[in-house]
Amino acid sequence: MKKFFNLLQWAVAIALIIFVARNLGRPVPPPHYRPETWASWDGFYCLSYAGVTREKGDGYVTPRQLGRHLKMLRDDGYESIRPEDARAYLEGRSPLPAKAVLLLFEGGRKDSFLAATPLLRQFGQLATMCIPTSVTRKWGSFYLHDNDLQKFLKDTHWNLASMGHEAILDIPTGPGRQGHFLTQRLWQNGQPEDDRAFRSRLASDFAAAAQILERVGHTNIIAYLFPFADDGTAAGADPLAAEIIERSVSAHHRLAFSRADDAFNGPDS
Repeated sequence: MKKFFNLLQWAVAIALIIFVARNLGRPVPPPHYRPETWASWDGFYCLSYAGVTREKGDGYVTPRQLGRHLKMLRDDGYESIRPEDARAYLEGRSPLPAKAVLLLFEGGRKDSFLAATPLLRQFGQLATMCIPTSVTRKWGSFYLHDNDLQKFLKDTHWNLASMGHEAILDIPTGPGRQGHFLTQRLWQNGQPEDDRAFRSRLASDFAAAAQILERVGHTNIIAYLFPFADDGTAAGADPLAAEIIERSVSAHHRLAFSRADDAFNGPDS
């Protein structure tokens, strides 16, 4: 298994080198983005992809499937937007296209970036990569690293959003039990963390991710995507989780996406 994983890492690294070499110096078609023509106050759809892989799997799409999705959106008149546009709309400052869609890609995966980029260019779409910043320092080439993000941000088809720092990780929540980072208390030294430690751990995670992405992107990161749609309101979450999360996320971001059952965001959403 380890040998296979190492081979996969090398394959992704080689693919990235080939991708950069092929596109170096080649003019990149701009996305279809005409905010001066927008006049709708009806809302927007938000579609989030867990990953783009060559093999079909639960929760993932292949490049061919993603291409079909983007083609259908374009042919049906949908225009993709940036997180900044969603924010301006929700704050009542600016309208959107009549058919607006915000496209998100989760996890900071390099294979998603490599597969989606040519398709975004082909169909003139914008997308936002949601990055859990702990993966940007991982060994190997499966995830986008800091130096990759510098190149990534030069592409006008891509934007950045946060998925926290370690928020995607499971944590020990009791003897032999694991739970979600954001909504359960960490079990240490035979007991759960107290209120103060719980608040501090979550606040630190939101802050660390925002600081890393702002340093890389040289701008404030407007949007946050909750891993597992885990905003503290689901059954089983710690009673303090929702309050701590709302305070922590709003300290660093203007938008936070959590719902997994309804893609539409209306004026009051």
